[in-house]
Amino acid sequence: MGEHIRMDAPVRDVGWKKLEFGIRESIIQRVGKIFELSDYKNDMDLRCIIDKKCGVLYRNWKNKLHAHYKRIKKEMPNPKSHPLYPCKSDDWTFMIKKVWTKKAFKEINETRQQSFSERFKDTHIRNRHANQEYEVWINDKVKEHYDTIVAKIDEQSQPNVINPRSEQEIFVEVLGKITGYLKGYGIHMNTRATKSQRVLNSEVITLKQVVDDQAKVVMEQAKLIADYKINMENMMFMATKCGVDPATIPRFTSNDKDEADTLI
Repeated sequence: MGEHIRMDAPVRDVGWKKLEFGIRESIIQRVGKIFELSDYKNDMDLRCIIDKKCGVLYRNWKNKLHAHYKRIKKEMPNPKSHPLYPCKSDDWTFMIKKVWTKKAFKEINETRQQSFSERFKDTHIRNRHANQEYEVWINDKVKEHYDTIVAKIDEQSQPNVINPRSEQEIFVEVLGKITGYLKGYGIHMNTRATKSQRVLNSEVITLKQVVDDQAKVVMEQAKLIADYKINMENMMFMATKCGVDPATIPRFTSNDKDEADTLI
């Protein structure tokens, strides 16, 4: 599938689903004949899987082309004449002139290369594009989170740290987590606090304490009942061993009656 996308899909600054419908269908149909796929048009689950896979392959192909361009532009005077096979010359020239050399694309690309901590800081400072002499955070809590994150990241480089954690793991530890898509990194990840991690109000805390207390009482009662049954069984065993009929002992007969009444 990747080979057909590299050979036949035009290279443009759009995602796979925004390419012309006929081009996408033609590529998928050819791949379907090779791998004997089922009915792509009517099987929505299969269609979703294939479209997602094509989107990843198409994006990876464009990333590979851009990496090739960045490498050869430093080595060759005219990078437009050296496209990466099998990219067509027209597509290669288009991406250089209309996309890769544009200021907007360069800014986006630089943002994508930011670390998690740099991006967090960049998106939580007021007037970050202005030439201001000092940083103005949107609130003190965010600044506190940032300082904690930076400190924990620095700790990972210490020689006594055997298994250093990634920035993503540190972010989840400090900020909590919620399933979401982090634009620019191309991955699904957990970045913010879930509802279960948010601060509970006083009423919920009180109810939770009541439930916990009741659970403890139930467990204690269950233990007492279990101990009582064990003691009664031991007493019956000793009575039988001594030749005494348990039915003649008032405590046993009254206990059996009470138990029968409880079961009714």
